[in-house]
Amino acid sequence: MKLFCWGFMQGDHPGTGMDFVRLPDKVQARIFKEMTKVADAKGKPLQWSPM
Repeated sequence: MKLFCWGFMQGDHPGTGMDFVRLPDKVQARIFKEMTKVADAKGKPLQWSPM
């Protein structure tokens, strides 16, 4: 989860040199919201935080 979070929060700048297209803000916000819902096998939300 931390890797995915980093990708959304910090990945825009490194991606520009590789011709990646930046995700629109609305898409990033929706994905981040869904990431906060990820839980372990017992249904407990994962303990992680944005960088």
